[in-house]
Amino acid sequence: MSKVEFMKQVSQEERMAALSPRPDPLFADPQKFAEAGEKIYRERYQVEYEKEHNGQFVAIDVVTGAAYISDNAARALERGRKTNSSGIFHLVRIGSTGAYKSGYSLNVNCDRVL
Repeated sequence: MSKVEFMKQVSQEERMAALSPRPDPLFADPQKFAEAGEKIYRERYQVEYEKEHNGQFVAIDVVTGAAYISDNAARALERGRKTNSSGIFHLVRIGSTGAYKSGYSLNVNCDRVL
């Protein structure tokens, strides 16, 4: 069977799957990804950053462990992407339990997220 004949028998999805890199199990599960980012933050950066950069944001490349600090989340991620455009980042607000707070209201007249 020629390569052309074989390719005609294989679906587009199967061809794309064969050409795509296999996903790392870490990135298949958002919970494991977040845990990996938090572990890197705790072990490498937390003590120093909470003394010197409290309230700022840090984007951590979960693959390399590199950290990029800025005064807002978008800039921290932008700094990381400039260095590693294919990086996968975990965002932390230094000194806080979460990067953002969220909430909701049942008031239909409320025009913002609380």
